[in-house]
Amino acid sequence: KLSNATPSASETAGTTTTTTTTTGVSAPQSINNPLSRLPPSMIHKTAQTLLQTIRRKVHAITGLTCSAGLASNPLLAKIASDIHKPNGQCFVGPSQQEIRQFLHPMPIRKVGGIGRVMEKLLREGIGVDTAGGHAYGL
Repeated sequence: KLSNATPSASETAGTTTTTTTTTGVSAPQSINNPLSRLPPSMIHKTAQTLLQTIRRKVHAITGLTCSAGLASNPLLAKIASDIHKPNGQCFVGPSQQEIRQFLHPMPIRKVGGIGRVMEKLLREGIGVDTAGGHAYGL
């Protein structure tokens, strides 16, 4: 709905919502989590589309390419951003199964904070050489 009204709060069926007006367009938002009513697949697809749009705009404005990772936490997103370099993007789903599938074949050196020394200790000391296989018993 179009509105120039200021933000307001209302009580409907026991659920408190607010309406935020931005450039004349208002959208209801749940105070707790506005995305909770959307199916996860829609949120993931929208996030991936937004990320692709950002990457295209960076290229159009600067002439530079960039890679991006989208995941449920910053560590996974950083690892994912390195997967399709240069100029690519990678999405890691939020379920444990999707995270395990992503990490299972990954060399431990790809994990942030694991350098040459730690890699050697993990390999020789406890036999870990992938980021997912040993830790999850896969």
